[in-house]
Amino acid sequence: MQRPLPPILIAILRSEAARRVGARGYPVMTIPYAVSGGLRELAHMASEYKAAYRQAGHGDPSRPVILCAVHTHVAGDSAGVDRCAKPAIDRYVRTRLYAISRPFEVLDEKKLIACGEADKVISVIRSYEQAGFNVFLAIFDYGGMERGEVIRSTERSAREVLPAFR
Repeated sequence: MQRPLPPILIAILRSEAARRVGARGYPVMTIPYAVSGGLRELAHMASEYKAAYRQAGHGDPSRPVILCAVHTHVAGDSAGVDRCAKPAIDRYVRTRLYAISRPFEVLDEKKLIACGEADKVISVIRSYEQAGFNVFLAIFDYGGMERGEVIRSTERSAREVLPAFR
């Protein structure tokens, strides 16, 4: 069952903020690569949010939006990841002021990005579902990636990834 996204989401980076926002009943979003140590930390954040939401009397904690915005690239093969996603992620992360700067390999290992062939991207999205997130925002255009690659990745996602979530 799909529900429309609310007009405003509160961006958070830490569990303390998740508790505060959850207690007020607002929907949240986070960008995992920016500060998270990995999915365990993100699952804790989602759990803290849901607990505060429920304790404040807002009702069913599965109702509000808990969104993660994840840099995504759906490649045709591993060479496409190395050629397109890796340099774009590295460039993007290197230029952010508020994020922890980590190399592509670390972000990939910790599932803080979703880059690879369709089955790998599906697996990463499923990991976020298991961590308690109910909306996955795939960020396809980042780090000066060539426009044609962004379009090909988006089209591959529509053909090969999205059907797994119908």
